[in-house]
Amino acid sequence: MAGRWSVLALLTTSYGAGAFGILGISPLSPSLVDAFALSRLQVAFIVPSIYLGGLLFSVPGGRLADGIGVRRSFLGGLALGAAGLALAAGAPGFEAFLACLFVAGIGWSVVNPALRRAILDLFPVHERGIAMGIKQMGLTLGGVAAALVLPVVASRLGWRAAVLVCALGVALPVGTGWPAHSRNTQRVR
Repeated sequence: MAGRWSVLALLTTSYGAGAFGILGISPLSPSLVDAFALSRLQVAFIVPSIYLGGLLFSVPGGRLADGIGVRRSFLGGLALGAAGLALAAGAPGFEAFLACLFVAGIGWSVVNPALRRAILDLFPVHERGIAMGIKQMGLTLGGVAAALVLPVVASRLGWRAAVLVCALGVALPVGTGWPAHSRNTQRVR
């Protein structure tokens, strides 16, 4: 059935948009060093602050996907990730910035379990490997796009604008929605 592949394309694109924002913090490190006058040790806390949120909330995120469904948990996770990044763009200091990244990481922790659940719901066993591989391309494409775009935004408009672009990237799938009316999207609730 071709419909499930269309849903996978939508999910992969949404995953890429989320990855653009979440993974986009790393290429902004040089701008953040200047903005917050960071030491090398402090720089080492930027990416782990996102992943710590993911580490602590991945299991609850999986339970959420099982409990309320893929659509709501996936879009809710992206919304929380976008909110954390938007708050980070306005953070008054480095500690507040890290706390906002932690919140973004909590949202991001829901995304992967929800996507995996969607693939399990949509695809028969003999197509799940290729579906997972296609889904994973979204992460890589989002990361590459972030590395190419966000440092340019930061150099022209400042690090706050670049982090706000990260937030907008993560929010894009939430704002455009996920068509709830399609028979195939109903299968993944």
